[in-house]
Amino acid sequence: MYKYLARKVSVTSELQNFRPGISHLESDRRKATTRVKSSIIVLEDDPDIANLVRHHLQQAGYTVLLAASGDRVLPMARENPPMLFLLDIMVPGSSGLEVCRQVRVSRDLAKVPIIFVTAKSAEEDRIKGLDLGADDYISKPFSPRELVARVRAVLRR
Repeated sequence: MYKYLARKVSVTSELQNFRPGISHLESDRRKATTRVKSSIIVLEDDPDIANLVRHHLQQAGYTVLLAASGDRVLPMARENPPMLFLLDIMVPGSSGLEVCRQVRVSRDLAKVPIIFVTAKSAEEDRIKGLDLGADDYISKPFSPRELVARVRAVLRR
């Protein structure tokens, strides 16, 4: 008898959440696919590369904020705290390296992951970027699919 009452209570609570015309599985699927992940700030002065990165990250479900100058990154991050920074090194204003330094000393942003995406591919440049606090370093030219995979990997940590 108790099993019957427990099942009746369960069915009653399910009916209270019932939405006509939409199955519960379909409703849950819609919620999962419409959920937007937090933003990623991309510092890139080349509009073609910036748009390519934005396109692939948006396809993966991320919101992308673009900055063409290093001076715009920190104010943008304070207004909309990101879940990740993608930084080019050679950009107008503050370099990506300087932005990385500033992020790492900021109380609010210090724990936000940083990935450099840059044409500076020499070993000393990669070591310098990682020593400054970057979580990963990707040299240009790069595969957009690999970039998205590396973003996911860094965010899993």
